[in-house]
Amino acid sequence: MNWLNGEIEYKQKKYFKIDNSWYLYKDSLDNTINEKLSNINFESLTPSKLLNDWDYNEYDSEGKYNESYISSPQFIVTDRTYLNYIEISDLIYFTDDEIFLYHVKMGLGQDMRILSNQIVNASRYLRYSLDENENISLKKYYQSIIKKHYNGNDITFLNENKENKSLNETDFIALFKSKRAIKFVFVYATESKQSISNEIVNTNSRIAKLAFLYTFRDMRRVDFDFKVQRIKLLNKTKKS
Repeated sequence: MNWLNGEIEYKQKKYFKIDNSWYLYKDSLDNTINEKLSNINFESLTPSKLLNDWDYNEYDSEGKYNESYISSPQFIVTDRTYLNYIEISDLIYFTDDEIFLYHVKMGLGQDMRILSNQIVNASRYLRYSLDENENISLKKYYQSIIKKHYNGNDITFLNENKENKSLNETDFIALFKSKRAIKFVFVYATESKQSISNEIVNTNSRIAKLAFLYTFRDMRRVDFDFKVQRIKLLNKTKKS
């Protein structure tokens, strides 16, 4: 069970596990983590294209929220589709200059480490795929997308003028192999009214905090930007 992340207390000492390694907790650790997070300028990490707030009355799962973008201009729904067994994104948004790969999650918690690994691995596999001469991986990714969300047909979307457009396999590969800047975006939904920085610092999940720091560190090693957006989670408490 090497994939488990978590924290335990044993003989009056606290331990936490990340990526199959156990660490002894020290009182100074939280202060160090919080200081590093407080020094991050989250406002500078806001993507130029923002996702909508999440109304839980309308979309009571992440999948339904993501699928709501099927008719939004310039969006491609890619939730639960895979490139070499890795989920590259839940949503793709593209312009003439940029491609945004959104990973959407409800709340902050220990699952953050899984998402952190997913984003970092996605960036590495995408870089490898972009360097392929025969584009085998991107072709398989396109097939995964159309089978899941487009009934096996070409990807269809609305452009900014609300006109129907389509992307065949060749178009899709050309999109990714163009000179557009590719940006990974972590999007999380909460009911909090705190700033992003304060919310992350004040979360009780040490795993979530470390996951953020590891993601920032690891994304510097690839040539893709990393962005963060928080969206409002509406009507979740009432429905629950």
